[in-house]
Amino acid sequence: MRLRDFLRADFVLTRLDAKDVEGVMEEVSARAGAVGVGSAQVIKERLLERERLHPTIMGAGLAIPHATGPGLPVLVVGVVLAGDEPLVFGAADQDPVRVS
Repeated sequence: MRLRDFLRADFVLTRLDAKDVEGVMEEVSARAGAVGVGSAQVIKERLLERERLHPTIMGAGLAIPHATGPGLPVLVVGVVLAGDEPLVFGAADQDPVRVS
């Protein structure tokens, strides 16, 4: 499997207003729901659940929030350019995220 197999051009956000992980998941979920990926509420719940269990921060300012599970017809992977300020994902000692 390759990441590109799960990416959709209509599910790329170029700028976020969110200032925290929950806000990121809210915006990503709303977009996913709008483009027909699934229920925005279910997607948000799954993304937050996944993030709490295992943060998706990759280092070097990158996080890849993603989720699967009951209520999701496909793997949900969002690509987002963060806002003006980097976001803290995962542990506080990790580099802030600029692209999620």
